[in-house]
Amino acid sequence: MLHVLSLIQKQKTLLIYGAIIALAFFLRGYHYWEYPLADETADEIAWTWLGSSLLENGQPASWSYYPQYQPEYILQEGPLPAPIVQPALDHPPLFSFLPGVVHSLTTSEWEVIPSRKVIRVPMILLGTLAVLLFAYWSHMVLEKKWSMLATLLYATVPSFIFASRLVVAENLLVIWILAAAIVLEKWRSTSQKKHSKQVTTLSIVLIILSIAAVLTKIAGIILPVSICAYALLSEDKKLLKVSILGLMSAVISLGAYAALYNFPLFLSLQTDQAGRGIGLTTLYSRLFIQQNVVKYIYFDGWIILSLFGFLFALLKKERTKIQGFWLFPILITVVSLGFIGMSVGEYTFHGWYNYTFYPFLPLFATTLVKEAYHKKFILVGLLWILLLPSIKNALFFTHSSFSLSNGFVRTLYLIGFVPLFLSSIRASKKGQIVSVFLFASIIISGIITVLAIDETGMRISQETFYSFVKP
Repeated sequence: MLHVLSLIQKQKTLLIYGAIIALAFFLRGYHYWEYPLADETADEIAWTWLGSSLLENGQPASWSYYPQYQPEYILQEGPLPAPIVQPALDHPPLFSFLPGVVHSLTTSEWEVIPSRKVIRVPMILLGTLAVLLFAYWSHMVLEKKWSMLATLLYATVPSFIFASRLVVAENLLVIWILAAAIVLEKWRSTSQKKHSKQVTTLSIVLIILSIAAVLTKIAGIILPVSICAYALLSEDKKLLKVSILGLMSAVISLGAYAALYNFPLFLSLQTDQAGRGIGLTTLYSRLFIQQNVVKYIYFDGWIILSLFGFLFALLKKERTKIQGFWLFPILITVVSLGFIGMSVGEYTFHGWYNYTFYPFLPLFATTLVKEAYHKKFILVGLLWILLLPSIKNALFFTHSSFSLSNGFVRTLYLIGFVPLFLSSIRASKKGQIVSVFLFASIIISGIITVLAIDETGMRISQETFYSFVKP
């Protein structure tokens, strides 16, 4: 009888996770060509051309504005302001094969402008796979209900959905990062039992993931670096050797690819990119002032809340020593933020540089929601205020925000403190129930935004925003 009950419970768990992943797929695929907008970046075209040219001609070609290509390596003047160059060595090639394959299958010439409806299809699958991997990892390390909540956030928060649609290499890096988190968790449990065969297998997988990350994009160096840091802080000598081997193999693999076409040109391009105008306010400007998914302003309270959750998790775990599954998510976030600060232009506001630390933001957000749920009702009110942009977005994109009165806005702010009021009259249980409804309403608001957003609404939102902030 107990076996039957356990089996039923397991099936129920699988059904819930399955429903969340199906929801993630639906939301990522719903009108995926509408947003992000086509004119927010031409990098989607660059990645597609890189892959399709390699597949069709065996030579990497794409648009690029770097002066190192002129005039010797200009292949032709294309449909974009920047010329098409060959060999295009701005970026490694691995990710480009995903949009490149579907583009090549639907066009006779690789250098035509690709259709967003075509090249974003692999991104929908990739984004759903990321949610699946996150669900698997979080189920390994969290209590079931909190794992389900974190997975639900990853599946439904608009910023995560919109980011996963964009044809940029960071979306493949997310897969390698989540896969590494799973492997490191297995390593943590396996190495203690000294299963040498399994440790060998995990070692090979970590080395492959390190190579794949760097061949996906130069920013992928954050993965082998984070694994090295994880090994050092875990005082795991065997893992440290594996991580160093992975890092060296990744750098050699990238160098070999560049040498296959033109290593001096590659080196010159990377030197040029490293010389971009970095500064000391990069993180402030991109995380708090110019918050976006790609280029245009898009405020999402879950991102800010997650960053506070990251700090909370870091402080809470450092009271003793960061151990267990917390270490890798914290390290990948720290290394990602450090890489952004030291390599991204101070006034370069492309949102995809943030995507590498997105996989663990749902975990950090869940830590704060969990604290609030345990009858910390002042925290409930504060988190509610941080998440109010979710309601604003839902109302705006459903064309309902223009009727908001000041009284209604003030009421929305105060609603978050209803649980605190209930606890003051000794109705804490009711306050906890209201808290659940408050957070549920935010999640629903996010889903409504995803279903309602379109190109017209996004352009109006930009005009509205800048009409207030311009002097």
